[in-house]
Parts: sequence; structure tokens; C-alpha cells
Amino acid sequence: MALQKVFKKGYMDYLKNNIKIADYMQDIFPVDESQVVRLYGVTQPLDLSSRVVPTREGDITTAIAIYEAYSGLSPLMAQQDDLWVYLSHTDLFSYLKNRWPIVVGNGATQESVRNFITAHWFRNPNGIIRCALMGLWWAVYCSVDESREDKYELTRILFSNYSFRTMFYGASQLFRHREATLGILSFLKDNPEVFSSNRETRGEFLTKYFNQLGGAKQLASLDSSFFRAECDRIKPKLLSVTERGHVQNVDVYNAANN
Repeated sequence: MALQKVFKKGYMDYLKNNIKIADYMQDIFPVDESQVVRLYGVTQPLDLSSRVVPTREGDITTAIAIYEAYSGLSPLMAQQDDLWVYLSHTDLFSYLKNRWPIVVGNGATQESVRNFITAHWFRNPNGIIRCALMGLWWAVYCSVDESREDKYELTRILFSNYSFRTMFYGASQLFRHREATLGILSFLKDNPEVFSSNRETRGEFLTKYFNQLGGAKQLASLDSSFFRAECDRIKPKLLSVTERGHVQNVDVYNAANN
């Protein structure tokens, strides 16, 4: 099988810094093939475009398909933009256009359209991984558990709450710590009542709690059992969170421990 193609870094930077909206309105993105190279050690999958589903409900199907196609990626390689930017403009260009349609007109400015393209075809300028290809791969990588009968059981928990996955926990640095994600998702699976109501406020509280805890502990060195135990310990406080006022402008770490 052929090695995976990627863009040269200079070309990738050029595309990002010189977004031509008209190019993204075409059925096929006009790629300069002279700016394409092979990625050593990574095999190009077959028919990935036929396995993705361009809807919010289909995000988990798409994420698993992308992860399985590139399950051999190391975390270091997965943090690089070149593979994801290439796929966004070639093999999965149609998928992205259908999953996140580009709206021109109706009050949209050229700047807002370019920012939208940057956030989905490249990377959110604020550094937050949203639902574009890189984020989907990471969501599965950090939640897949080979020890379970259904190794994607926790992945399904993560994808059951869009805001938690994309705006709260998924937007935090802790999201890429696999042990943290496994511990927290294990808790949510075994305690469905936590997200049976007030999902967004409780998801935000849980995220802020661990972000603030990270200021006092080296969380990267801790395993999933620590994060699971912390969730179990603060569960009563978590269940008491029913309003945004319980989270906004609140020191949730102290609130959870008092």
C-alpha cells in the first residue's frame, strides 16, 4: 500500500494565511500537487471517504473510521497539522463541506467566513480542538479502552454529550491526557444520573474542577484510577450543580471540597 500524502509545511502555511473563499466553494479543492510529499511510516487508507458521515449524529461513526484508518499514528504525529490539513483539502474535502457548510452572504463577512474555514479546515486560531479531523481522532484515541468487551464503550459516552466533548472538557489541555479521559468517562458511564439533566453546567463544572486541580497537582503523571476516584468523591457536589451560576465565576475546586 502507498504511503500517506501530506502537504509541505510551507504550502500548508500558505493556504492558511491566504484563504481564497472561492476555492472552498468548489466540489474539489485545487491542490498544487508539486507541494505534496509522502509521510514516512504512515500508510494511506482505502476508501476512507465512504466511511464518514457528515452529520452531528454521525460524528462518532466518522471519528472511529478516522481513528481506525490512522490507529498507528503516534500522539506526536497526531499533534502535527500536516496530515489533517491535507485530508481536509483532499480525501475528506466533501465531508467537511457537508458537515460544516460554509455560509456566504446572509450577513456573513469575508473575515468571518475565513475564520470559519480556519477553524475547521486548519485549526481553531485559539488553539481549541473542535470537531474537525484532528479533534475526532484525538477523541477516540483518548477514550478507546482495549480491555473492554466493546473497546469504544467509553468513546460512545464521550460522544453522547456534544458540549462536553467540544466546548468544555474537549477544549481543555487535560483532554489529551488519556488516563484522565478514561477515568472521567468511566465515572460518567457508571453514574448516568450525572448527565441525565443539567449536562452543560455539570460538564463545565467537572472540567473546571480538574483544570483548577491541575494547578496544584501534576495530573499528567496520574493514572485513570485517580481521576475516577476524584469524580466519585465530588459526585454529591456535582449533582447539586443545576444552574450556570454554580459554575461561572466560581472557584469550583473549593466549592467541591467544602
